[in-house]
Amino acid sequence: MSTISIRQLYSKRLFQLIQRNVLSIACLLVVVTWPGVERTQAQETIKASKAPVLSFEEKRIPTDAIIAITAWPSRMLKVAGTELFPWEIISVKIQEEVGFDPLTIERVDIVVGLPPIGAMVPSVGALFTLTTDASIEDLSSEIAIGPVDKRYSVDVRQLKEENYFIGSIDGKHHVVGTINYVVSMVKGNGKSSKLSTLCASLKPQSDLTVLIALDPVMPMIEGFVEGQIEMIPPAPAALAKAMVAHAEYIAISADLQQGLGGKSRLVIGSKTEQGAAEISKSWKSTMEFGLAMMKEQMVLPQESEKVQLATSHWLERFVPALKTLITPQQKGKRLMVETTSASMGIPGIGFAVGLLLPAVQAAREAARRMSCSNNIRQLGIAMLNHEYAYKKFPAAAIVDEKTGEPLLSWRVAMLPFLEQQALYDQFKLDEPWDSPHNIELLDKMPAMFKCPSSTIPNGKTTYLAVASEECGLHPTEPSEMRGFSDGTSNSILIVEVADEHAVPWTAPKDFAPSPEAIQKIVGSNHNGGYHVSFCDGSVQFIPQSMDIENLMGLFTRAGGEIVQLP
Repeated sequence: MSTISIRQLYSKRLFQLIQRNVLSIACLLVVVTWPGVERTQAQETIKASKAPVLSFEEKRIPTDAIIAITAWPSRMLKVAGTELFPWEIISVKIQEEVGFDPLTIERVDIVVGLPPIGAMVPSVGALFTLTTDASIEDLSSEIAIGPVDKRYSVDVRQLKEENYFIGSIDGKHHVVGTINYVVSMVKGNGKSSKLSTLCASLKPQSDLTVLIALDPVMPMIEGFVEGQIEMIPPAPAALAKAMVAHAEYIAISADLQQGLGGKSRLVIGSKTEQGAAEISKSWKSTMEFGLAMMKEQMVLPQESEKVQLATSHWLERFVPALKTLITPQQKGKRLMVETTSASMGIPGIGFAVGLLLPAVQAAREAARRMSCSNNIRQLGIAMLNHEYAYKKFPAAAIVDEKTGEPLLSWRVAMLPFLEQQALYDQFKLDEPWDSPHNIELLDKMPAMFKCPSSTIPNGKTTYLAVASEECGLHPTEPSEMRGFSDGTSNSILIVEVADEHAVPWTAPKDFAPSPEAIQKIVGSNHNGGYHVSFCDGSVQFIPQSMDIENLMGLFTRAGGEIVQLP
């Protein structure tokens, strides 16, 4: 196995481990750092004095840590508008369940590292700085298990949350995390690392600061990028390559208690000024790509013309403002994106509302797509029920017994298997679909024949059978299951087509596949592809980009092709 493959596998494992354990880590830290407490004399002391700006002690940062987060819970209490929060209730509740007054938490420094070899959770440690002395012996049994343990050469107690411990440096400094980081941070290692040097040089001063040292994990990131680069659009791919080649760290900070004057910053540190320029260039190209994609995805074809026009007008105002906010400014080897609460303020609410619109539209489209899939599944199951009852699949058309002329669609023949017997009985099966009698039934089309995302008039359908002498349904004769030598899971019976190729649902009009017909006719109102139903009753969403030669193999029932589904 190549080095790149090993990196790719390890990077994927790392991401899976972080995803698996991030919830338990977050719950643990939230329980211990909750800032809400009653307004005691201690709080007034904190409000009256400014906490000194301190960098995370270098000797407390494990040498393999890659992320450092510094937060000041005490400052959160100063945010305007929190005076009426139920601090009294929260304070008593936490003291009862945890065992100490959370008001005394002045600062929290969190570090995260890679999982040790053989471990299933990332290494993590949170150093709590208190304003008064506290003892881990006083922790509630709801939080900690058993007495103080001295086996690790430092005083620790195991927490109920599996894999986590708490240890004490002194009465005002305690560490919560995985045992390897608790021991390392309590004892101190006296060694510097990329992350510790970064913390010392930047001195986290904001209410919340996140620092990420990229050098220790860059080989894994590089392997992951190289393995996925062909699946990434050109602009984001160029940004990923620039970050791998030049980025040294990422810093995120936010001042929360300053109201409209508060600032939020994203800083990308590069190894050289030229590297920063390369990242900036790729960032701007990616930003243009992302904004163009947003424009395209927000103006949905299933919405009314008025809604589409209003969305376009809003985007004309929104996109330039958003572009200004997220365009980075280069300062030497650093790229910085900085916003203030005032700059986001009311405009930010507008942005948020605007961004919610595509989310709501996407949710609606997801529901429509699911409903469409269910419609086609019902039609496929009806086909199988017909085969079970008559030992044959229906012909694509109900034909004149004397002339063999197609009269009505297979969709009419399926009505008894779709709990539509009453409607089926109204048809004159010896007359064509557009006879004076049968044409009156066109508007009675059952809902399962129409895609919810379709905008076609009632009475037309985009669900067509795949019909030819070599395909799922024969145009005028029933077909037997034994004729599907390609396999029932490799032979398409029903396909979705674009709205402009919809047909009257009772008409014997279907889809005869060819490379040209696939390019022109097959499609849907769903983004990126369309649904098909296979002979075994399964439904799949086929990407619009699927190779046409492979598709042609799926449209035959006995062609002998070997097809790889996406």
